Amino acid sequence: MAGGGRPRFTAEERQAMADARAAGYSLREVAERFACSRSTVRDACKRYGVTNDAALSKVSAAHESARERNAARRENLQEESLRRAGEFLQQLGRPHLVFNIGGKDNTYTEHTLDRPPTGDIRNLVTSAATLVKTANDLARLEAERATSGEASALIQRLVAGLDDDGDE
Repeated sequence: MAGGGRPRFTAEERQAMADARAAGYSLREVAERFACSRSTVRDACKRYGVTNDAALSKVSAAHESARERNAARRENLQEESLRRAGEFLQQLGRPHLVFNIGGKDNTYTEHTLDRPPTGDIRNLVTSAATLVKTANDLARLEAERATSGEASALIQRLVAGLDDDGDE
């Protein structure tokens, strides 16, 4: 092509690109056949509504797998958060070792108290509350995901029902 411009394809050629792609040829194969770039083929496919269902299926399967792994991680984190919160709260009723290093002789002394000092109680309760809030947030997130999944399924069934009615 003179002038180094982009090759122009007719509507029929672009349709042929989309048809070849729909027939299962790869982007590279179609681009080589028409002596153009893969993005030109991709644009033609987009224009004529051709998608690569096999690639989309792989991506969809990968997303679903990641969703399942993440759900399992959230469940484990939720359980661990509640377990650790319980451990912190149990420390409130246990004897507590306190120590002091100081004085002019730099001496070390330790004492066992019946319960933790007030500052430690505050820290234990705050830590436990934060962990319980984290567990509750994870549970709420999981419930929202389940609800949105149910809503998506309902919408898909409704759309499928509308499509079936339109075919009659």
